[in-house]
Amino acid sequence: MSNTIQALNTDLPDIIELLETLNLDMEEVHYSEFFVCKDKGELIAAGRVRQHEDGFYELCSLGVLEDYRGAGIGIDIVKALLQKHSLDTVYVVTEIPVYFEKSGFVLSNIKSESLQEKQKRCVEEYACGNPVFMVAKHI
Repeated sequence: MSNTIQALNTDLPDIIELLETLNLDMEEVHYSEFFVCKDKGELIAAGRVRQHEDGFYELCSLGVLEDYRGAGIGIDIVKALLQKHSLDTVYVVTEIPVYFEKSGFVLSNIKSESLQEKQKRCVEEYACGNPVFMVAKHI
């Protein structure tokens, strides 16, 4: 189990650096949306759930530095975010649905304008192949 914690305001520069390094969504970044994981004081992973203007919640900006992948850190961040948003319906736009199935996400036909716009940006700005919509099924 990783040391996954709610981000602090002082983590924001490191979060932005991680998002830039991993080419992740940096739209409307606010530290309070993030959970992070650190190793010896260095930010090694982060993820957030942000609420769009149309009320939809999206898990996004999830990334783990390459040297730390495969240890379950990303899944721990997803679980922490879903626990924080246990009363909300949380969606993700992803091209790796198998990864999110591990945390209880299932494919969705959501017709949210904001999430459809995110899917378009994913293809155009982040070179995603075939991103799909998924929704978290809370236990």
